[in-house]
Amino acid sequence: MISWAELRASLYGAYLLCRWDAQGFRWIDTSPAGALRSFWLAVYQLPVVAYLYSDLLGASIGLQQAGSSQGLVVLLGWLTTYGFDWAVDVWFVMLVMRVAVAPPLRRAALAAVLSVLNWLGALQILILLPLLLLSPVIGEDAGAFLSLLLFFYIIVVLANALYRIFNGHLKVAIIIVLGLVALDFYVVEQYQDLAIYLRQIG
Repeated sequence: MISWAELRASLYGAYLLCRWDAQGFRWIDTSPAGALRSFWLAVYQLPVVAYLYSDLLGASIGLQQAGSSQGLVVLLGWLTTYGFDWAVDVWFVMLVMRVAVAPPLRRAALAAVLSVLNWLGALQILILLPLLLLSPVIGEDAGAFLSLLLFFYIIVVLANALYRIFNGHLKVAIIIVLGLVALDFYVVEQYQDLAIYLRQIG
């Protein structure tokens, strides 16, 4: 589990990284144990992510209430895909580092990459939630634009952090970032296609 003190410290570290302050690394536990603990964020973020895909989950619940077994299948499929998304990101990072990073540096660098990736993602979710809640006030288009802007800013911050972790090896940082972006967009596209399908059969 992640302690309250670690949660505050790591989010502050992620905030410093977003301000281009390398001191942010000092606030995030980038050890192997710290990297493993950071995956508890997948559990903590689940309610917020469920809210992001409320249309999809609402449609699946509606099917269940209508007596269709497809609703439960979709709900379980969504939870499985959510966990699979985290796992695929880890596998991709490990694959790139196995090819591009020398063995003596691989273990420490992998822990640092995963810790920073997870905590930046947590900070993004923390900022994204108020934007979503304010969408009815500022307009859905403005909310979507700000959310997309936030996503790309976090990506740039992540690229800069990886560049520092890999001691200036820009190519490795860019490959990891572009791969993670492609994987995330693919998963989002699958969610959207599933939501459209559910509306059609509902």
